[in-house]
Amino acid sequence: MKPTIKISAFVFVAVFAWTGLFAEKTVRKVAIESISNNPALFQDEIVKVEGLVTQYIPANASSTAYYLLKGDYGSFIRVNTTATPPETNQKYCVTGVAYVYFNDRGGISKYFISEQSRYEGVCNDVPIISVLPGTVDFGKIEANKSSGMSFIISNTGRADLDLIGISISNNENFEIIKPQSMVLEPGKSTELKVIFTPKVAGNYSGIINISSNASNSPGQIQVIGASPETTNWLVYILIGASVLLLALLVILFANKKREVVSQMQVPNIPKSNTSGASQPINPGAYQTIAIPKTIHLTEKLFPGEFEILTGLDAGKKFRIPGHQESDGLVVTIGRELPGKEMAQYHIQLKDNTVGREQARLIYNGEGAELLSLGKTNYSVVDGRELKPQEKVKLSNGSTIKLGEVTLKYSL
Repeated sequence: MKPTIKISAFVFVAVFAWTGLFAEKTVRKVAIESISNNPALFQDEIVKVEGLVTQYIPANASSTAYYLLKGDYGSFIRVNTTATPPETNQKYCVTGVAYVYFNDRGGISKYFISEQSRYEGVCNDVPIISVLPGTVDFGKIEANKSSGMSFIISNTGRADLDLIGISISNNENFEIIKPQSMVLEPGKSTELKVIFTPKVAGNYSGIINISSNASNSPGQIQVIGASPETTNWLVYILIGASVLLLALLVILFANKKREVVSQMQVPNIPKSNTSGASQPINPGAYQTIAIPKTIHLTEKLFPGEFEILTGLDAGKKFRIPGHQESDGLVVTIGRELPGKEMAQYHIQLKDNTVGREQARLIYNGEGAELLSLGKTNYSVVDGRELKPQEKVKLSNGSTIKLGEVTLKYSL
């Protein structure tokens, strides 16, 4: 019994060790030229290569679909695929298993990669950090009062972004509210808040320092704010009271008592007629954005609220009515005003980086979507760049970048 037990244990350990080595097999990034020069070296390996698609050959009775991938130095490799055909003259990063076939004489007859996955562009599996806005401007805040503003950190890369440290200088007047998680997955964003509390009148500034594992870490973001001098309202009240008293004395001596009393009565202020009247929806002036100043009670608001994150209007919020069409409630966005019919349902972004017809917001009863129309500066939603006629769903907190103007959509 004892020898049998020892042999069984040995076999178990050997099998476990072999399966462990197999499980640890990793993706190997290589150049196409390296595989072309020595295909046998990469037999049955999971490789990652990048190159330009020069030709696509559909499947037929004797062959599966494949395409030719050209390396930086002119070498080609065949990539077998069952997925959607790639675009020719487009660069891709491809992951797959390298297969090598030998002829009867022991020489290599053919070799290719069996595709597992691919994406457009170069093989850059690293985190990329993006921060908006680049400057946080609080404007003027009264002394000993607090105001908060947000900025967005996004990971537009293809690996987890580790936020190693976030700090701010001048922490006596500025405070950073950090996110719960300091790790961002690819394509994810997080919101950070800065609190400004000026102690006395004056101009204030601070620097937000962000350290991460991204190679393009922005390093520093400027934060500015001011607190105006306190107005001595008591002096103005006394002066106003004196002027009013003098005016009353002149009236008393110039007119009879009944006339004086009549003139001193408070005039009736007519009540506003709210039935069928227009209501203001966007108080305050905007520098880089034009939206309808009023909305009629008979019109329907597009669900959700928009907040401007960049430029002179940063921090301002607004809502806008939508135009009922066959596919839902519609709001148009662009640099130029549309025809008279859609003028009430249009967000005009007065910035040269925004297209004449940049995008359309559509609410179909289940959720809001953005249809990208920009052909030069593409629309970007939550860090994802959209091609013309590409549509994406909006969620609570989605960031929408149109040219150099960034909006936040909240439900």
